[in-house]
Amino acid sequence: MSWEMIPLNSLDNVKHVQSCISNIVDGNRDIEPLHDLNWLLAEDSLNENIFVCFYRNQDDLIAYCVLRKQFRPVKLFLGEYSIFSYPLTRYEMWSNVIFKSGILDVEPITKLFLIYVSEIIGPNEGLSIEGLPVKSFLYKQLLHYNSLHLGKPYLHQSIAMPATYYDYLEQLSNRSRKSILYSQRKAKKDFNVTLLKCDATDKIDNFLDSAIAISKTTYQWNLLGLGLRDREVLKLTLLKWQKQQALCCYILLFDDVPVSFMLGYIYKSTYYYIDVGFNPDWSKYSVGSVLQLEVLEDLYSLALPPISFDFSTGYGEHKARFGNVEQNEINMILLSKTLKNRLRVFTYNMTSKVSDNLVKLVDKLGIKKRLKKILRRIA
Repeated sequence: MSWEMIPLNSLDNVKHVQSCISNIVDGNRDIEPLHDLNWLLAEDSLNENIFVCFYRNQDDLIAYCVLRKQFRPVKLFLGEYSIFSYPLTRYEMWSNVIFKSGILDVEPITKLFLIYVSEIIGPNEGLSIEGLPVKSFLYKQLLHYNSLHLGKPYLHQSIAMPATYYDYLEQLSNRSRKSILYSQRKAKKDFNVTLLKCDATDKIDNFLDSAIAISKTTYQWNLLGLGLRDREVLKLTLLKWQKQQALCCYILLFDDVPVSFMLGYIYKSTYYYIDVGFNPDWSKYSVGSVLQLEVLEDLYSLALPPISFDFSTGYGEHKARFGNVEQNEINMILLSKTLKNRLRVFTYNMTSKVSDNLVKLVDKLGIKKRLKKILRRIA
């Protein structure tokens, strides 16, 4: 009984792994896209950068996780700005190890997983875990390893969608409901508001034209180097979602002017919100809130509406306003125990503390919002 890792670089390996994990995946409603090989291999039947780790008791598979290998530097931030980075090849994992239903030995098997991974990663490699539940045993164990906390824990927001759109509105707080409905009414009074859905291959190029144009107006694009920068890669992603019959992206128009966008897809009765953006010139109309309401109305109009709406990782006030379910999560990286990596962990953690204290000071002095407005105007 031990952990082993198999690369998905041959058809034999893919078939072997799929047959092994089928008893866990089939019928499991908790499986998310990044745990599903059929989803991950939608573009290619083989991928030498995807690995599956699994633990079995003789012929019975007990647990598994999917790792995606890619070069992605670790960046040190001061506030929102990157001040330093160092190279790292990451084995990226989503959330947690997936266990067969009814397994009681979760803790010892999780311990063995970390021992196994810490032995196989090289000095310039790391196990990167995104969306790790803070209440999980895996998180508690990682605290005893040479690991980086990529930011503070955050509340992962989602919506458990009631039976109807009106039921959803009713369960919002009085203040939130009045505020977002007012924004929607005002927008519709002043403009012809149109929601365009991208759910087919022939709609992708037009969607990208509008979404990228919006992205270029944001301070994330102009000051942070973020945004929808690689059109070809993004198009391949949308084509992959369409191949899985999951594509569901949106553009919000005010009088035929694109003002905001949402990237997302539907998987196993959940809508996954991947990215959103809006033109800051239209911020006084709360276009983000209007877009969110319009999207929810559209999702409820489907023949089979989703039963949940996942806002993806990272906290945002708008997510908290619309969400009704939350889970405390964190992003972490496990590094090997070399002297260099110990120094990296120390430097990273110290820089993070300085950054946090600086942000608190700026916030306390009441200049944080003013600084952001100035920077956005400059952008």
